[in-house]
Amino acid sequence: MLEAGARGFVEKTTELKELKTGVAAIAAAATCFGPAIAGVLRSAVAHPKSGGSHDFQTARERELMQLVAEGNTTKAIAA
Repeated sequence: MLEAGARGFVEKTTELKELKTGVAAIAAAATCFGPAIAGVLRSAVAHPKSGGSHDFQTARERELMQLVAEGNTTKAIAA
């Protein structure tokens, strides 16, 4: 995620107030990571040799993101 250039990540279960804070932070060229992601980042920094990749997306979510990135419409993706 970070290697791809992400400056923030807010979990989909977050409250609207936290989402707004995150969007404002990113718009101001800062970073914002929700509590779950912050915990994973802390763990990765504390135990860098533990290796392993943290994949937060299901195969279907990755497929949908790919379809959106290719310019497909919602209707076309649903079909």
